[in-house]
Amino acid sequence: MNDERRPKGWLETVTLAGATEPVLVTLEERPGHRVPLRQVDPREPTPSRVPLFDGDELVVMHAISHVGLHTTSEPGDMTRFVISMRAA
Repeated sequence: MNDERRPKGWLETVTLAGATEPVLVTLEERPGHRVPLRQVDPREPTPSRVPLFDGDELVVMHAISHVGLHTTSEPGDMTRFVISMRAA
């Protein structure tokens, strides 16, 4: 393996804003130097560490468990909440 493709480091966890404990992440794909990471679901097997190369840009995706349907465009207005749905 030549030196330019040798990882400069490895990543297993990230600490999300406002959290006190790190969460396990996995690589979703690697389009060029963008490195989209997602939080591992508790029922998933432990993933491999994510190799990091010079110039990589880490993109941590937000976990979404539910979505809600509202009849108002005002963020946070629960007076016109209709239904929530689990995102699979």
